[in-house]
Amino acid sequence: MSAWTKITHQVLGGNTSNLSFTSIPQGYTDLVVVISGRTNLGVYRDDMGMYFNSNSSSYSYRGMRRFEGGAINPLSGNGISFGAIFSVSGASATSNSFSNTKFIITGYSGGTAKPYTFESVMGNNSSNSDIYTGTGFWNNPAAITSISFSSLNGAQWVANTTATLYGITSGSSGGVTVS
Repeated sequence: MSAWTKITHQVLGGNTSNLSFTSIPQGYTDLVVVISGRTNLGVYRDDMGMYFNSNSSSYSYRGMRRFEGGAINPLSGNGISFGAIFSVSGASATSNSFSNTKFIITGYSGGTAKPYTFESVMGNNSSNSDIYTGTGFWNNPAAITSISFSSLNGAQWVANTTATLYGITSGSSGGVTVS
């Protein structure tokens, strides 16, 4: 059986440039990060980057995005300075709407490349929505001890953004238990 254990939960009380988890314990098989977020960038969508251990190298990812109900666009990067690109609601998005993002990071404490998957969705009224999904890896043998998320446009996360970090412990009997 797999069990999800909440390691930490954050609710921002004010604006901050960097949303991060530090001192991540190494006793789990995998990690899951769930974010409900919004920034103060003056447009409806803000592009975000993810970083492990404050490192800005050795990331690769592949994915796709669909902007505003239009065509599906491929995303890719090799040897780039951030782990993923995804969107969150900006200041001109529908009032009080927050985007939803989830990352699953496997083998985070092992000595090989760290693979991850991500999905993100944000909306602006009924006419615009952006969807991101993808997979990638961090080609670094170091254990992941911190994860941070910041705007690629220099904006700040706003109050009431929430982020939760879960540790997954895997076993052999199947199923999922969330605690």
